[in-house]
Amino acid sequence: MDFVASQQDVDDIPLILKPTRMAFVPLLEERRREIESIRCETYQYGPTDRHKLDIYYPPSDSVKREKAPVLIFAYGGGFGTGERLYRPPIDLIYRNVGAFFAKRGIVFVIPDYRLVPDAIFPQPAEDLRDAVRWVIDRAEDASNPVPLDTANVFLLGHCTGANLIVTMLLLRGLLPPDIRSRIRGVALMGGLYHISEGSTSVNHAVIAHYYGDRQQLRSRTPLALLDQASKDPQQELPAILVLVSEREPEDIMQSNTRFIFRLGRRHTEVCSGHQHEEVCSGLRHEDVQLFEMDGHNHISPELTLWTGQGEEWAIRVLDWIEAQCGSE
Repeated sequence: MDFVASQQDVDDIPLILKPTRMAFVPLLEERRREIESIRCETYQYGPTDRHKLDIYYPPSDSVKREKAPVLIFAYGGGFGTGERLYRPPIDLIYRNVGAFFAKRGIVFVIPDYRLVPDAIFPQPAEDLRDAVRWVIDRAEDASNPVPLDTANVFLLGHCTGANLIVTMLLLRGLLPPDIRSRIRGVALMGGLYHISEGSTSVNHAVIAHYYGDRQQLRSRTPLALLDQASKDPQQELPAILVLVSEREPEDIMQSNTRFIFRLGRRHTEVCSGHQHEEVCSGLRHEDVQLFEMDGHNHISPELTLWTGQGEEWAIRVLDWIEAQCGSE
């Protein structure tokens, strides 16, 4: 984490991406044997090479209940990049995340999804929905040796992944009620929910390909969908945990502030010694919590797992999942 603290220009995600990753590669390499000891299986959930998912299975002695909660992870990459499996020397990235949560009793799922230029709105969100559907429908096939608790499904999304989760939840007609009812909570990490011409954290050519023209962009971003959903008295959201890095780019920080503000209720959350109170707009939902990831930049949270540094955010997610499962 000392390297992360020393970085300048944290608003420039492409600039800090490779150096941040490479700073953690040696630390992950030291734990390779432990990370790879966690069982992982690959499944096909759709018709293309981008429709594959990996399931990380918890050791049976780590599961606290008869069945293990499911956490489905949507990684980031700006709609144009991202892989569930990377090649060496960064091949432990995301494997470390799956192994970390599985080691602690969670069935962890990482799906790939279609990317620009082969995808336009809302196809990646549809892919995410289909991955969730596959896990629910094929739980028995995919649950050896640990049964999956498909009544307790959670989603974790970083950056673009958080965007896709919110789109999946809010775009009218995309998520069937039988899937929505099984999603107990979503953890949204460093999401960009509003995109303007001044946004510095995106490739605007990729955004134009994905969303369409300016009018389509304005109506399709998560904040726009949230505003539309707030007018529907029947629209419900699961519990929400919003995670932001201390050193997020300014446009992402502002986007999260606006997103929280609009979520629909007044809440107070103690976060890293600071008290955040947001007055929201009336959208129905069960719970919203905020957690600031101390010392992190936009890239670093996933990289820290199994290094013994900066893992507090993941422990917070685990505690949150346990609380939601315990509230049945």
